[in-house]
Amino acid sequence: MGSVPLFLLWLFPLRDKIAKLINKTDIFYLLWIITLTVSSLKGIHPIDSVLGGSYRHQGVIFFLSLWVIWKTVQLLSKEKKEKLKKWILWGAIIQSAIVIIQKTVFFLIPTSIVTINGRPIGTIGEPNAVGGFLVMGSAFIPSKSKKTYFLQLLFLAAIFITESRTALFAFLFIFLLKLFNQKKKRLTTKIIAPAILVSAVIITSILLTTSLRMPSRFENRMVYASIAARLIKERPYLGYGAETGEVLFDRSYKEAEMPLVGLIIDRTHNLFLDVTLWSGLIGLSFFITWLTTVYRTYH
Repeated sequence: MGSVPLFLLWLFPLRDKIAKLINKTDIFYLLWIITLTVSSLKGIHPIDSVLGGSYRHQGVIFFLSLWVIWKTVQLLSKEKKEKLKKWILWGAIIQSAIVIIQKTVFFLIPTSIVTINGRPIGTIGEPNAVGGFLVMGSAFIPSKSKKTYFLQLLFLAAIFITESRTALFAFLFIFLLKLFNQKKKRLTTKIIAPAILVSAVIITSILLTTSLRMPSRFENRMVYASIAARLIKERPYLGYGAETGEVLFDRSYKEAEMPLVGLIIDRTHNLFLDVTLWSGLIGLSFFITWLTTVYRTYH
């Protein structure tokens, strides 16, 4: 709904400016959107796939909206972009504080509703989503500031508390990426020592959370991957449409005489498998090409 005003601006006042901003990366993303739309219209629930009527509400319109927002941000002046970065960073800082407070409350009141199985939910409502948001927010931490290391430790602590293993890996990746983008003269103990420290903490925490959260017959990513592989073989070219994972996994578990009761499985936890399920191998090829062109364009 928040993208509706942007769509209206695009149709009228901004249409000429936006046209000048479209580049090769946008072409491949739009080709994926078109493929996803065709897959959705020919899929198992066209309306939900287009509008986003499943658990996460990430249908075709959602992915198109992300692109509209990205291109609109490119129209902002340098000053406004810097303000936007600061707002995003402050939002992530506040979220980190909320996560830490929620974990503290859980220790004091184990029956607290601000956590799920002891994992804080922030204001987003799901631990892994909170971890992902904090990782994205950490990318906006200024590299040349007296508060840089403090903010990195704050974000690391909050991400660790969410117990999101993917978020921990992603945080390490962003940290090391910033490290290698520094000039050689900056690769001193001021940079290398914190990198080693953070790496050690993250690896230790990954091992810890992995050992504490053993997979079950139902919540098992290897099972998700095997089911996805079988489903992809059945419709390899265009897939089943956006947001069809919930229906597909529910059906597959029933066929295996393991009906899902009180549990929703709508993702394989592997982006490329999910994209292939939604838009087939054709969509996956456009998606990977888009990622490649994005990397080459902005790095």
